[in-house]
Amino acid sequence: MRSPFCAARRGRIVHPVVVLTLGATLLTGCASPGPDPAPTPTPTPTPTPEQLTVGGEQGEHGARPPRWDGASLRAEIPAGVPQADKYRSEVFWDHPSGEQVRLNEGDRFSCELRVTPHLAGTASDRAQWQVLWQLHGPAVDGQWPPPPLNLHVRGDTWRIGGGAGRVDGQESYAQPFTPFRDDVPARWRVDVVVSEDPARARVDAWLDGTQVVTNWHPPSGTRYPDHEYLTLKSGLYVGASGGGKTSRAPRHTLQEPPVCTFTDAAGAPLAGTASGTPTTALPTSG
Repeated sequence: MRSPFCAARRGRIVHPVVVLTLGATLLTGCASPGPDPAPTPTPTPTPTPEQLTVGGEQGEHGARPPRWDGASLRAEIPAGVPQADKYRSEVFWDHPSGEQVRLNEGDRFSCELRVTPHLAGTASDRAQWQVLWQLHGPAVDGQWPPPPLNLHVRGDTWRIGGGAGRVDGQESYAQPFTPFRDDVPARWRVDVVVSEDPARARVDAWLDGTQVVTNWHPPSGTRYPDHEYLTLKSGLYVGASGGGKTSRAPRHTLQEPPVCTFTDAAGAPLAGTASGTPTTALPTSG
């Protein structure tokens, strides 16, 4: 059968409806298939803030492990402790599932810490350092180097920094330092990008809603190249610098459980670790 288009050229009369119908059929059959429709992008889930739970506990040199009363954590250096270089009353923090918080290269976290310190006269002594929170973890050889990041009180100021444990780095603290007030509840928020690269590592911090650390890149990063993982701990860990004696004065802190979000480098919520237990012994220093 001849094409109606050919028939039309030979002068034959072809009904226009037939021409239109067959023309549409031919065009449909000859057309190249269009591209597949773009897949609907999967939205990145929004991380849900989680209230952390108490994990491993530590008490050293006469200081007891912190006591949890169901609402707050009391870390204490009691009166009458024997003279020692350092005193520790700290806990590691876990996810609500009971799995230990573990962070690696590129991960990000934001934590809100509510703490009321009672440090008495030791807060004004520039030789005494008193750590209330740490980003800390073991190296691949099982040793626990000094933390890449901590929050501590010294010389009547709050200080955020660290990094003494990196061989090719340096200990450093974000400045200017924030004035410290004893016996006054403090609400800290700390946002951190975890990285061994100082250009990528980043710290931002707020005290009672006022930003006091902005876009700070610690020279040792927020992770060392040989870290196996990093975790979070807090309480009260104290000592002295410059060869001075660590004060034996009684002091304590009260802290609510941190509320945090954890994401990977792409911004997706970070799952808790599978094992939920440390693969190395708890540290006795740092």
